[in-house]
Amino acid sequence: MKKIIITIFTVLLMGSGVVQAAIYNIGPGDNFGNLGLVDYDTLLMTGGEGHNLSLLDWSSATIEDTAPLIDEDTGGIWAVTTYSYGIFNFNGGEINSIEAYVDSTVNMTGGSLTSLRMDNESQAHLEGGLIENLASDQTLVGGLPWEEALIHIFCLDYLYDSPSNLLTGHWGDNSAFSINLIDIGTVPTYDYIQFHIIPEPTTILLLGLGGLLLRC
Repeated sequence: MKKIIITIFTVLLMGSGVVQAAIYNIGPGDNFGNLGLVDYDTLLMTGGEGHNLSLLDWSSATIEDTAPLIDEDTGGIWAVTTYSYGIFNFNGGEINSIEAYVDSTVNMTGGSLTSLRMDNESQAHLEGGLIENLASDQTLVGGLPWEEALIHIFCLDYLYDSPSNLLTGHWGDNSAFSINLIDIGTVPTYDYIQFHIIPEPTTILLLGLGGLLLRC
């Protein structure tokens, strides 16, 4: 494991207090084993591997790359769990599973993931990468998903096949995705997804030209 820097700073939480936070930097050849982030701890991973990673409270982790995931004991990250206000950013590398609970957030722009599970008031922002399985049992209010407890997917297009529970489409960079939706609660996982359609570059160009013509 690369150098761990301990920083101390002051935050206002129920009054003034001093919070000690650790900054972890993991790179190629490193192995963090089982690592728990708490309070304002941060992790930046640009290579290497680890087994279990947990985030609690206001901690955060950003994964840019990992070693290839071979099995539970070799390569990548086997399991990530994030709780109350933890923020997990996944931009590259290989992870077996991510589980999010209680107001935590998962942001994904790249990488390879076998399983993503969203629970309670957690939320996800998905913009790229490979996701094999997606399941949700997020909080309901009046029979509908709580406003913040949603899975936001940013894509060019999508197609949902109800009989097979398969979601396909293209991310903003035009790479394809194919995600198996797994229902684990009383509401189908598909009902927790909010789609954000990204206009294609040609569409944006045409809209821009149209605006110029209107101004002429």
